[in-house]
Amino acid sequence: MSVDPVIRELANALSKSHAASSPGLSAILAKAIVRSSEVEKVSTKESTAFFKQLGRDLVQLRGTANAKERIECLFRACAYLWLHGEGQEAFGFAGHAVALATSTNRLSDIRRFHTVLGSLYLEAGDHGLALQSYLRSLEIANKLEDPLGSCAVWNNLSALYLDAGLYTESIACGARCIQIATSSAPPLIDMAQRANNNIALAKFRLADYEGALAAARKSVHGLPEPTVASEALARILREEHLVLALIALGQFHEASERVAFMNQLVGRFPAPRQQLVVETVTGLIEVLVGNAQKGIDILERAVHIAHTKVPMVYSDALAALAHAYAETGNCERALEVTRRHLRHLEMIRIDTTVAKISACEGASGDISNVVPSNKGEIRRTEAELHAKVLQRELARSRQEMLERMAVAADIREDISGEHGYRVGRLSALLAKEIGWDRDSCNALDIAARLHDIGKIGIPERILLDDKTLKEAEKHFIASHTLVGAEILSKSDIPQVRIAEEIARCHHEWWDGSGYPKKMQGVAIPKGARIVALADVFDAMTHGRPYAKAIPIDKALDEIASLRGRQFDPELTDHFLALVRRLARENEDLDAYLGKAARNSPFLKARAKIKEMLAQGRDSAALSIEPPPPGTPLN
Repeated sequence: MSVDPVIRELANALSKSHAASSPGLSAILAKAIVRSSEVEKVSTKESTAFFKQLGRDLVQLRGTANAKERIECLFRACAYLWLHGEGQEAFGFAGHAVALATSTNRLSDIRRFHTVLGSLYLEAGDHGLALQSYLRSLEIANKLEDPLGSCAVWNNLSALYLDAGLYTESIACGARCIQIATSSAPPLIDMAQRANNNIALAKFRLADYEGALAAARKSVHGLPEPTVASEALARILREEHLVLALIALGQFHEASERVAFMNQLVGRFPAPRQQLVVETVTGLIEVLVGNAQKGIDILERAVHIAHTKVPMVYSDALAALAHAYAETGNCERALEVTRRHLRHLEMIRIDTTVAKISACEGASGDISNVVPSNKGEIRRTEAELHAKVLQRELARSRQEMLERMAVAADIREDISGEHGYRVGRLSALLAKEIGWDRDSCNALDIAARLHDIGKIGIPERILLDDKTLKEAEKHFIASHTLVGAEILSKSDIPQVRIAEEIARCHHEWWDGSGYPKKMQGVAIPKGARIVALADVFDAMTHGRPYAKAIPIDKALDEIASLRGRQFDPELTDHFLALVRRLARENEDLDAYLGKAARNSPFLKARAKIKEMLAQGRDSAALSIEPPPPGTPLN
């Protein structure tokens, strides 16, 4: 890696003398300021190396000569290194700058570098020292009657409280910044926009999504295209908060467009913090548009990297991951991550009172009267998730018992025991195809697994008969719909109530010639009409003791021929298109549709027994071939 000419000149000067008053040093520092402006516009290893070496050389200078130029170079070095996740080394540069500014009585620079130190402490996760630095900076800004400096500190205080989970305080500090910015002459528009950015996230965390969206739109209104890395970071953070508000209000199309713009920016100005912010919102969007596993993987990775390398993004990444798990219905993992988030916030020990800040502001009652929120929204979310988990555990235990009964009924006709699971998955996919929401599709998936539970009461000699059934035996088979509905009746579990309806009506025909009630057309519950298609398709493509399996295409042709007679005509059209697409996209359609069966404890145990039998682990007497399909499992 070649050494920058300015760095080489500075090194040569230092090799002769460390005195800040050395001849020619003033000219070198002037060049360094110009060169810094050029280098900070790009994000490369060479740029990082330039600012590190510039800072290291500058802190070697002794005396107070050329203080203004030295402080300016140190500020640029600190800003760049903080922006690119190299803030640890910048502490030494900022401390040297404070000492130099103090010895030359440059109050404005003392104020500026206390703000820098606050940001570095915040990035390092030390909120207490960050708060102290910001308060020192605020005192000096007030003494100097510097509205720009005051706005900068109020914004940083807003960000600090935001990161600590104290959202009401964050909003109050942001509002104070806006008050100062808008009353200045001329108005400090950029500072007001920065404050709105913090307010947007704070309101989002308090579940005020409309307020969050309004603040976020103000924060990006009229912004030009970023031309340097610092502008790109500010814009990415503002876009992030806008995206979160859009997601919360269900405006996914605009949210996706904003994420695409963020990806474009981070491609032009790569840096660890920006990249992690963009990954976080990208993962959340992937989950919400249906790519759940991909999105979860992205967010899990973002949380890990943030925890180990970029602590300022850790809180946001945890919140996004918890949201994603909740969206996918995994309340247990959502609760676990939410509790991690709360533990993280509880570890942040800062003075949550605002007495010191109020003292800096005199009679600023709007700040001193703030009531801390103390992470109340996150705790409320935790309580809701905990209640859902308990409710689901109870429902799951009941559901599992019923599923085992359904599998026990199915397994006599389908040796894999996966028929109900395939029917459930295919039914849910069809429901999604016609516009059902995610929760309804999930409920249908679970309910459809139980559609043949009534067959548990049919004697095997009838159920497995490969001859033409006698009329009395046909009546016995038909009765499984009523038996199943009776088994599932009077449940307080929503999925089981749906399952009762499906078990009773999935053999009704569109033309009224089905059983048990001869229902017709739309009088048949829609869930039962959906399951009827999935059930018949799976039965035809896997066979039964009384009928051989047929290929997918032939089964679809058979179903098409019964459109408007046995099956709902509109649903039939959607079903045919769906299955053809699934068959093209999945080499093993059975594996795709039967995925949920792999998690069944009953089927897992059964598979283990089959494995042991096949491997002859118990004894030679047990080393027998698995029974063919249709053989009773005793």
